[in-house]
Amino acid sequence: MKSRIVFALTVLAVVGSLARSQQPTHPLDGLREAHPRVIATSEDVKRIRTLLEHDPVAQEWHQRTRDLGERLLESPPATYDIADGVRLLAVSRRAVGLVQTLGLLHLVEPDDRYRDRIWKEVDAAARFPDWNPRHFLDVGEMALALALAYDWLHDDWTPAEREQIREALLRHALRPGLDAHENGAWWARGTNNWNQVCNGGLACAALAIADEEPEIAGEIVRRTVDALPRVMKLYEPDGGYTEGPGYWGYGTRYNTYMLAALESALGHDFGLGATPGFEDSSRFVQHCVGPSGTALSFGDGTETRMPNVAHLYFARRFRDASALRYAIEHPADEAIGLLWYEPAVRRSDPDPLPLDAHYPVNAGIVMMRSDWDDPDASFVSLKGGRNGVSHGQLDLGTFTYEVSGHRWITDLGRDDYNLPGYFGDRRYTYYRHRAEGHNTLVVDPGEGPDQPLDARAPTTLRSSPGGATATVDLTQATGLDHAERTLVYDRGTHRLTVIDELDAGQYTADIRWFAHARASIALDDTARVATLEHAGKRVRVVLESPDAARFQIVAPEPLPTSPNPPGQNPNNGSRLLNAAPGASMTKKGVLPAYGNPDPSRAIRKLAIQMELTGATTIRCRVEPVETGP
Repeated sequence: MKSRIVFALTVLAVVGSLARSQQPTHPLDGLREAHPRVIATSEDVKRIRTLLEHDPVAQEWHQRTRDLGERLLESPPATYDIADGVRLLAVSRRAVGLVQTLGLLHLVEPDDRYRDRIWKEVDAAARFPDWNPRHFLDVGEMALALALAYDWLHDDWTPAEREQIREALLRHALRPGLDAHENGAWWARGTNNWNQVCNGGLACAALAIADEEPEIAGEIVRRTVDALPRVMKLYEPDGGYTEGPGYWGYGTRYNTYMLAALESALGHDFGLGATPGFEDSSRFVQHCVGPSGTALSFGDGTETRMPNVAHLYFARRFRDASALRYAIEHPADEAIGLLWYEPAVRRSDPDPLPLDAHYPVNAGIVMMRSDWDDPDASFVSLKGGRNGVSHGQLDLGTFTYEVSGHRWITDLGRDDYNLPGYFGDRRYTYYRHRAEGHNTLVVDPGEGPDQPLDARAPTTLRSSPGGATATVDLTQATGLDHAERTLVYDRGTHRLTVIDELDAGQYTADIRWFAHARASIALDDTARVATLEHAGKRVRVVLESPDAARFQIVAPEPLPTSPNPPGQNPNNGSRLLNAAPGASMTKKGVLPAYGNPDPSRAIRKLAIQMELTGATTIRCRVEPVETGP
């Protein structure tokens, strides 16, 4: 291997924020000699012990970690299991969770039980034939697990045990990682979460063994620090993250692991934390989580709760009290949170986050709500941006609506990653990736993608104390002469009006308006009022114009003209099918083989179908219905 001593970092724009005297001449300059040094230091351990004497948040976090640790002590060690034929990732993730949990417990209150169980895990992983480098996320995560084990318990291992872990890191992570960088692996300088996870794990591994293996460790640090700005551009300029809140959680967690490891091991992060927008990105996720506590699911996400230890990093690093509050209210089962928890941040009195948020550049999304503290508050989102992004779907113009603790108009989220061509040439044959699988407009549906793959949809937002108005330009997405969707939101009444101004010009277009609901749906005799019901609560959707249009209740499945490959999620439970305008019939059948079988989570789909020549406006009103005592 050629000697690599000069640190030729190419991301000068990022590093430029460092004072010239502080710029390193070698990637390992300033390396802390003592262990632990990767994310945790001995000073951190002392601070945690002090916090545990008096701080109730730290005590509760520590008790959760203890409880989880007791369960992990009884778990079997890792086995080499690529269950789906592609990924070892589940094994790597279990190893990360186990080492992080038992390792932190051992740092704070040493216990041979923790040490012995960690050894069983790392000994098993070290003996694997590989860490599945063809799916390098698996390597990145396992590298983190063994890096923390090596570093946090460094003085507990015998010389032979340290050598075994170190050799495993070299053989299964650092050498394959360096080869991947030198051979131009797509993820090595990619612009999605793979960059953050793979390079974050490699950087932590390099820093753990940097004094014993300085040449390869230095080169790994150089390469990973050089690569990370390519993906951190996703945060610019406003903190919005193209891949959505779910993958923000994954990518940003490893991003913060890497920055924290650089800071703890070297004393600086090469200016990476100063990337424009990065400081604000915790707030992006907070805005993406509705009053019910579940996140938006665009970007191959799911409507699920969104705890993430990364918010504690943002709270500590940027003195962001909103991030700390979010982390406390949405606690994550990640022991590293204790390392980043600083109660002094909580004692500041931050201004509340605004009720409305707009991320026009990367995520292309608008979010509006009536209150931050009321779990029954209303919450609305409108998705614009652009198609063709990592983990993107053909979802331009889709909206969601939540009130009274339930997301009534919902986004279905991702499907099974192992479906053929899911991330390749078949992606837009699957219902959940097509516009028809979202709450938007479809024009002239057919076999091909039902929105152009390169379409852009700019968004705007106007806010006032009483409400907000958001717009998205869907002209490119629909192919019409003009198409614009406007959401008019009233905070006081929780009413949402969806206005679609459409102009087909001289030709006749087949227009479909869709909304997916997690609720039962009943139409009135006019088929212009749909009542959604869930858990004794109701929401009404009123079709105000055009006069000739009617609602239909249709199956949440591909249109007859659409592709319908096998194996897709059947979208949970019973379906309601259209019989004729103003009437509907129930199709009874067995619950799907996979997916959530809970009838309360069943998906129904509200639709409007019409032919359009020239211009018209589709106007629908969504509002809660008072149910009485």
